[in-house]
Amino acid sequence: MADVRTSFITLEDVASGAGVPLHRALEGDAAAGKNAHGALVAKDGGGLLQYLKVNANRELVISTESADLACLSDEGGVAGTTGFQDIATIPLANSAVYKKLSVLGSCFRDTIYEAVWVDDVGGADTETILATFRTGAGQYNHSDTYECAEFTSGGSGTQELRIRAKNLNTTSDIDAAISVLEVQ
Repeated sequence: MADVRTSFITLEDVASGAGVPLHRALEGDAAAGKNAHGALVAKDGGGLLQYLKVNANRELVISTESADLACLSDEGGVAGTTGFQDIATIPLANSAVYKKLSVLGSCFRDTIYEAVWVDDVGGADTETILATFRTGAGQYNHSDTYECAEFTSGGSGTQELRIRAKNLNTTSDIDAAISVLEVQ
């Protein structure tokens, strides 16, 4: 039989005041009956241990950026117009969460653009303008990503995300693109 080393007393039992050894605890072990230090660690994709991150308020930092997101996008162009015209449309799923809206608009004349979520297309047609921007002399192109733009699509009816635009004075061709992340 092999010689077994004695344990050094590292913890104190608060009920009895007696010293107790520190037990080895592995991932998946039951916590009951173990004297173990709590180690708040996680495994990364390569199987290595990493400490969990907290913010200034001591709240656990969680990232929602994962492979469980679908990137939806559309782009298009229209002849100049002084009335709003849909340029690109993304069909949306019912009761889904959408975030990180991105837009791009391009025109050689003064133009106003709107990124619009339409709830119940062909029914009540409830519109929510998520972003508005302009292009014109000196800035013929504009692109932006709205990191904090997040919404949940309606539970019934057809749902769409659109980018539309109109010229403010002289008409000229308008091009635009829109994209959004859908939480799966």
